[in-house]
Amino acid sequence: IESMTDHDRIQLTLQRRLVKSDADRFVQSLVAEGKKRDPLKGSRASMSVMALDCELFTRATAVYDGKLVKTHKSVGFATRSSPQEVVGFLQEYYAAVRVIVGEGNGMVDRISGAACTSVFGLGDMRLSSHSTEFAHEYQSCLAALKLRTKHLYNMLHSNELYAHIGIHSAPLIMGGVGLSEAVEYTAVGDCVLVAQSMQYAAELYADPWTIFCTKNVYDRVLQSFEFREVDVIALRGRDEPIVVYELIGLQGAPRTPQQDKLISSMSTYQEGLELYQNRHWMRAFDKFQKVHKIVGDRTSLTMLTRCKRYDKGDGTPGSDWDGSFSLEPILVQRTSKEKGLIQYTSS
Repeated sequence: IESMTDHDRIQLTLQRRLVKSDADRFVQSLVAEGKKRDPLKGSRASMSVMALDCELFTRATAVYDGKLVKTHKSVGFATRSSPQEVVGFLQEYYAAVRVIVGEGNGMVDRISGAACTSVFGLGDMRLSSHSTEFAHEYQSCLAALKLRTKHLYNMLHSNELYAHIGIHSAPLIMGGVGLSEAVEYTAVGDCVLVAQSMQYAAELYADPWTIFCTKNVYDRVLQSFEFREVDVIALRGRDEPIVVYELIGLQGAPRTPQQDKLISSMSTYQEGLELYQNRHWMRAFDKFQKVHKIVGDRTSLTMLTRCKRYDKGDGTPGSDWDGSFSLEPILVQRTSKEKGLIQYTSS
C-alpha cells in the first residue's frame, strides 16, 4: 500500500464511486492536471453537492412540524433487520444511487449508513459550463428528481424508509484526505455542510422525497426547473441566512396531481411567506392554511403551525428579527427528546 502512487490512490477511490468508463476518463484528466500540480494536495472549484439521507434507518423516530413521530415499529430498520438484510439493502440502494448520480456526471463521495453526499462538476466531467443543461447545478437537480423514481421509492417504502434531499452549489476543495495508507479523493468545505443542512431542513419541514435547494442553485437553473420558495433559514456559523427553495419538477415535464397542486397554490404560499416575514402572524396563518387545504403538504403545515405559535407569544422573534428561522434549536430539541429528557411541540 505504501508503494501506491497518487494515480493509484485516486483510481481506487473513483472505481468505488463511479462506473468504470467515467472513472477512467476522470483519472486521465487528473493525471493531465497533475503535470501542473498534485491533485491529492487539493484544488478549489465551483461544484454542486447533493445530500441524501433515509429517515428511520437507525432510529424509529422522526420529527415533523416540531413533533416527534414514531413508526409502528419499535426500532429503526438497521436494528430490527438481520445484518444480511441491512447489507443487502445498502448494496442495492447505493448501486441505484451511483447509476443515477453517474448519469449526471457526478460522483458519490461520502457514505455513512444510509446517508451520502454526491458531487457534480468534477474535472472534464463538467462538460460545458456555458450551457445550462450541462451545468453542475442542472445535473444535480436532475439527478435528485431521478432519485424519486419508482424503483428507488419502492425499495425504501417497502422497508418503511423515507428519503429527503438537499442541494447546494459553491466553491469547494477536492483533494486527498485520510491517513497516509488510506487517502481518498474527496470533497471538503462549507458547500458540503450547507447541502447536508438543506437535506436536514427538508426532513424537518417537508414530506418524504422533498428536495430543498439553496438560492445559488435556484438562480442558475430557474429557467429549467419549477421551484417554490419555502423559507429563510439561519445556519450556525454563517453570517447571512439562506433562502431555501423546494424543487418541484422539470419545466415542461408531465406533472403529478400533487405537483399541479403545488404550482397552483404557489402564489398564495408566497403571500403567506411575505406576511410571515413582516410579522403578520395570523394573516400569514390564513394563507398557509389555504395552501394546506389544497396541497395537504407538511411544509405549509409547518409554517401555519409556527405562525399560530408566534401569535401566542411562544418563541416569537424579537424586534431585530431578520425573517430567518434557526435550525439549531430544533436540532437540540430533537436530540434531547429522543433521549426522553424533554417534551417539545410546535403547537
